[in-house]
Amino acid sequence: MSEGNLARKLAVIVHADIVGSTLLVQQDDRLAHERMQAAFRRFSATIEDYGGHAREIRGDALVAEFDRASDAVTAALAFQFSNVEFNAALDDDLRPQLRIGISLGEVIIADNTITGSGVVLAQRLEQLAAADAVVVQGAVSEAVPAQLPFRFNALGEQHLKGFEQPVRAFVVELAAESELPAAEKNSTSSSQARPAPGGSRKTLITVQPFECKEDLDFGEGLANDLAMFLGRFGDFSVTVQSSAEGVDEAQYVLEGRVQHAGARIRITAQLSQGKPGPLIWGERYTRESVDLFDVQDEIVEMICASVAHKIDSVESGRNLESGDRQLTAYDYYIKGREIFFTRTRAANAESMRLVLKAIAMDESLSRAQGFIAFILVQSYRHGWTDNPQATLDQAQEYALLALKLDPYDFASHWRIGGVYLFHRQFDKAMAEYQKARDINPYHAGFLAEMTTALIYVECYDEALQQIREAIAINPEHPEWFLGQLGWVLYESGRYDEAILAFERMNAPSVIFLPIIAATLVRLERLDEARSVISDLLTQDPDFRLDSFQFWPYQNEARRIALVDDLKATGLFD
Repeated sequence: MSEGNLARKLAVIVHADIVGSTLLVQQDDRLAHERMQAAFRRFSATIEDYGGHAREIRGDALVAEFDRASDAVTAALAFQFSNVEFNAALDDDLRPQLRIGISLGEVIIADNTITGSGVVLAQRLEQLAAADAVVVQGAVSEAVPAQLPFRFNALGEQHLKGFEQPVRAFVVELAAESELPAAEKNSTSSSQARPAPGGSRKTLITVQPFECKEDLDFGEGLANDLAMFLGRFGDFSVTVQSSAEGVDEAQYVLEGRVQHAGARIRITAQLSQGKPGPLIWGERYTRESVDLFDVQDEIVEMICASVAHKIDSVESGRNLESGDRQLTAYDYYIKGREIFFTRTRAANAESMRLVLKAIAMDESLSRAQGFIAFILVQSYRHGWTDNPQATLDQAQEYALLALKLDPYDFASHWRIGGVYLFHRQFDKAMAEYQKARDINPYHAGFLAEMTTALIYVECYDEALQQIREAIAINPEHPEWFLGQLGWVLYESGRYDEAILAFERMNAPSVIFLPIIAATLVRLERLDEARSVISDLLTQDPDFRLDSFQFWPYQNEARRIALVDDLKATGLFD
């Protein structure tokens, strides 16, 4: 990269890492990774609230920058206090604790990464900190206004690796009987104004503690978990309100009730548009209360998926019903996304037009950039392009830009994973899909689409488990979920079950019609298979068997088997 592309600036640097991360991973690698990433995402949100910018997460460490030392110190302490409370509510020992170091120095910013001696110094200071503590450079302590309620306890001059001169270090604490300064209400990075991924708007959701006369802590814990995991979707700004104060500002309110009856527990949840406002979703869950924490995890998973789907449907409907006037960039993205799922060549082109319009209005909209990559991948997959390789390369450019714009959004990793898959870079693809799932394990649409990748790499058992999970957590799922289920079953050789899944679909798209026909061939129902092919050619007159060369089966024999099944209809040369 040329020198002209590098940005140098004086900044306050925050470096944080997880204490004893290796030991946590050894206990339960998946849960540990999930909780560490959740901690970093919560810290990132706090950083943004106080006017900072989380630049990157490096394995088990986070790097952020601030313009003001007071904001950096306040954000660090605010997170540590909240993280102590969060960990105290967990029922096991997988409790990610952070130590934080803060320095002042000149840094270089390029490609959303930040480097320089200031970053190294912040890391060295962080290594001096105890769990849940914050250590700052002497220059940082001097830059914080004296009237702020902080106490700096001297650690003396420290000889730090990589630095010739000793560095004065201080442990910073909140002064006794004091409160942390609040984030400035007029700051563009306050919690209510913070944009969603890529600069898009956020839908405001308030979660109220679930009424639970038998166990108030359970009701509050349920609400806190719901708020935390809904925040992972990236589209929502979520708060927990213990009273009616502030609820009228929310676009949606989620509330409920918990009832115990002997060994059974019943949880009722409902979602309304504002409060008071119309009820738009409600569900009741009854379970055995042998292990309340297992019950809580299961119910949180299902409520999050249903609420996210319902809100997305309502917001999408508003956009589709509106004309092209006075729409924001995010509105155009949503309209384009919904039209795409018609799954025709014409819909693909119209989706591209609308989402590109969104990008023309706001290039920072990472979700739109990533969706263009998704559209281009589908053009490549179906042969709807005159230059397949150029189309796939262009998809990668858009996906990488989305990842650069928002590396913490699960959708950014989802989109680049899809591009790598069709580039047949299978290890890279599955790694990105896994990152997306680690960030947000409750997005049913993502879980369903990820089964495509699992099919191509022949992980059929995992694919079947995942599509069934997606269907379970979102009972109102679109019917293409059933298409994914049928496809997995076809590839697994379970043709009777596959056709039952396909027969539950009302209007299968051009993606699934070839697989339905192939399944019918395997069941020796050739006349029905030929009828399906006729329907396919009506929807997609340009369909050719050679388009399957673009389907990235890791095992070429699997692709050949599918093509041979379709040739058996006698309708192809």
